[in-house]
Amino acid sequence: GIRRAQAYLDAGVDGIMFVGVKTRAELEPIARAIDAPIMLGGTGPELKDPAYLSELGVRVSLQGHQPFMAAVQVMHDCLQALRNGTSPAQLQGVASSELMQQLSRDADYQDWQKEYLT
Repeated sequence: GIRRAQAYLDAGVDGIMFVGVKTRAELEPIARAIDAPIMLGGTGPELKDPAYLSELGVRVSLQGHQPFMAAVQVMHDCLQALRNGTSPAQLQGVASSELMQQLSRDADYQDWQKEYLT
């Protein structure tokens, strides 16, 4: 892995992703050899400390697919409730208008409409 990563760096990539690094003993030689931002995927429990990872040049450490899986479960439950006759107004756990505006960057969208569509 390290030699291949170095070859990619020599070719001009901006960073390197390593998948399956589970321990500090596996990460530390990589961090010493790689002079570029490191991204990790599929790490083990030893590699959950953000301060430690940052010291070694890790800029992104993927946490797994659980947030996506949680969203799928909520969407399934919502659609199942609608199918079973729950009215949209009675659905539980619906995001507030304020949260939707924040996450969809509504203020920016409104500004863009004024700038580009008027």
